[in-house]
Amino acid sequence: MQRELSDITMASPAKAKFRMTSDHFMNPNNAPSEFDKVAMRVIRDAGVTEYSEVRGGQLLYARRLIADKGCLKCHGAPAAAPAAVTALYPGPQGYGYEEGKLAGVISVAIPLEFSVLGFIQRFDGQVWAALAAMGLGVIGLLVFIHQQVIVPVRRVRAFALAASNSEPGAKVEKVDFIEGEHTSANEIHELNTAVKAMHMSIDYLYRKMMKR
Repeated sequence: MQRELSDITMASPAKAKFRMTSDHFMNPNNAPSEFDKVAMRVIRDAGVTEYSEVRGGQLLYARRLIADKGCLKCHGAPAAAPAAVTALYPGPQGYGYEEGKLAGVISVAIPLEFSVLGFIQRFDGQVWAALAAMGLGVIGLLVFIHQQVIVPVRRVRAFALAASNSEPGAKVEKVDFIEGEHTSANEIHELNTAVKAMHMSIDYLYRKMMKR
């Protein structure tokens, strides 16, 4: 089943691939790559279960496959193999497996490079239209916040700073957002009205003190 799935994967347009291979391969299409040969040598010599490296923009990974009794029915001695197998693969390649020893590897290749075009092609037109609409909505919201909140608050701040730094009794240009601002339920308008009222109260007290 694994071999059949690997054949399907190798024939598919998927970027990531996996396959089963061995240095005792029967089918020439399953011949090991240079990486597979290195992986099997390292797994045998070091007694490890897996091996990986980055090569040619890909993450290459191999995990060992150990021969069991079921493998020996076809891959043991050629004379003991089923006639259908020996007729298709007369050998001697693909035989000589030993129970409990390395038979081959499952070899996986995963591309590491990022393709902008490939990323775009993953989504259809409706998805991109929805994302574009969301993006425009966010931009519109940011513009609204800037114009309706940030700019007015900066104007109130500038007036408050100018009033605090002015000489007593000096005229300071006031900020007026709308007519009848004092009756508005807008919090920024309320803040501006309160700041202006405070400035007027301080100015009134100063003038009254100067008349004494």
